[in-house]
Amino acid sequence: MKKLYDIEVRGKYKKWSFPIEAEPSWVEDWRNDGLVVSETVNIIPEWWVDMGFSVRFWCFWQDLLNFNNPFKK
Repeated sequence: MKKLYDIEVRGKYKKWSFPIEAEPSWVEDWRNDGLVVSETVNIIPEWWVDMGFSVRFWCFWQDLLNFNNPFKK
């Protein structure tokens, strides 16, 4: 089952990250090859943060709706 990850690319002056859906078995090979790979667990919209709402609240409900156990964290 594929999961959502971010791959970080570092340039000479800046760094960028790109979302990618990948098999978890691929990730170790990428890390061994020198890529910085992070699993994305929650996605928080910018407008939610701009309005001053709680990030924890968003993540809790997103976990419930995605059938993850929010009490496990």
